[in-house]
Amino acid sequence: MIRSKSEFWVKYPKMLKNEVKSGNLLLYKDPSYKPEWNLILQGEIASLPSGFSKDGRHLEGILNIGDTIYFDYKCVAEDYIHDGLLKVPVEFVFCYIKDGIRMYNGYVLCVASLS
Repeated sequence: MIRSKSEFWVKYPKMLKNEVKSGNLLLYKDPSYKPEWNLILQGEIASLPSGFSKDGRHLEGILNIGDTIYFDYKCVAEDYIHDGLLKVPVEFVFCYIKDGIRMYNGYVLCVASLS
């Protein structure tokens, strides 16, 4: 398995989202128009960074192989994809899914209250 010091490797079968589902309706769209709007910004962790430790930035044991992370669109490029895996620098990860949404790297999730 590929391991690097400051990047996650995530399973990334396709780069662009070409369908939208609403209830039982499935619509197909052309993702080549404004591709930055159609990028898939999530992936399943295939490999953790080798420098993944309790150094204040990374919390050991919080993320595991198989967890889903969400990342910035800036790291989605052809030169970051190798054999169906996407290289995601640690600083581009903003949240992960484990018992709900958990923010990462100092990002904050704001939820609007309409009361």
